[in-house]
Amino acid sequence: MQVKYFFLVVIFFFMSRSGQAQSFHFGLKGGVDLVTAYSKASNNISFELGHDQSPILSYNANFVMEYHGVGKIGFTVEPGFIRKGYGFPNFSSEGIHKVYLSYIQVPVLMDYYMSDKFAVSAGMDLGIFVNHLSNDFYENFELSALIGCKYKLSEHFDLGLRYGHGVTPSFKFHFTNANGNTVGQIRDFNQYLQLSIAYIL
Repeated sequence: MQVKYFFLVVIFFFMSRSGQAQSFHFGLKGGVDLVTAYSKASNNISFELGHDQSPILSYNANFVMEYHGVGKIGFTVEPGFIRKGYGFPNFSSEGIHKVYLSYIQVPVLMDYYMSDKFAVSAGMDLGIFVNHLSNDFYENFELSALIGCKYKLSEHFDLGLRYGHGVTPSFKFHFTNANGNTVGQIRDFNQYLQLSIAYIL
């Protein structure tokens, strides 16, 4: 609930500041993502799939809302779409089997401007799972921590680099014994490295 309130407060902040044209900007953003996942096992469950997961190429497309007031601090909200996922060995043939996970995402970041052109950013990303995969193992929501930077190439174009690290699982699988009691679980967490370019109006 606290996370939900955080996102609502930030969105309300942007709406209340939207009249300040000199500090509030809209735009569009697209990026190339290197995505993967890592696994965590509980209760001494031995599970090696996470060691075989490998990064695959993907993409994102987002709207951009930026606020930079007086001083070095600013905020950015980027509602949009991202395709996360991972690869693992295809045991029936050579090559990599790719699993893509589609999310509506709402990254919210605080920006620290080290100069007029360069800023470092940190924040959180709320992901809403919209994939076609139909099973009970994938979570409907996930939360990721974000860190990155952006550089203003020109008046209208920004270049960005960002790393996202899942702090809540995207996937859960429970192991049971002969009596049907849960004896452990595997959880997957998404990760991605993103290179993007944004057009700012």
